[in-house]
Amino acid sequence: MPDVQYRDFVIHFDAPPIPVRCCDWHFYHKDYDGPEDNRHGDGPSLEDCKAQIDDWWLGQPCLTGTELKAQSERCACRGSDDYCLCGSVPDKATLDLRRASEITGRAR
Repeated sequence: MPDVQYRDFVIHFDAPPIPVRCCDWHFYHKDYDGPEDNRHGDGPSLEDCKAQIDDWWLGQPCLTGTELKAQSERCACRGSDDYCLCGSVPDKATLDLRRASEITGRAR
């Protein structure tokens, strides 16, 4: 089975020669940087791996360039205040958009 690209992750099927099926699927971020990097995992199915990736992705405080621009436009400072949270923390509208894209299957 070929690797599956999902968000910025690679998911692949690699069943070990044991009867336990809880870790047949593995995923890692394309920029994975070793064991201390938490952007990797295992799951019993492709759907489970995608759900784990979605959980990780929704909880990320980082903003994409598109999200940063949109938040700056919504904020009173218009992105000009380096100390304003609009440049570093997802606001409600950004989190709502992330959840909506998760429901419709679109990556941000």
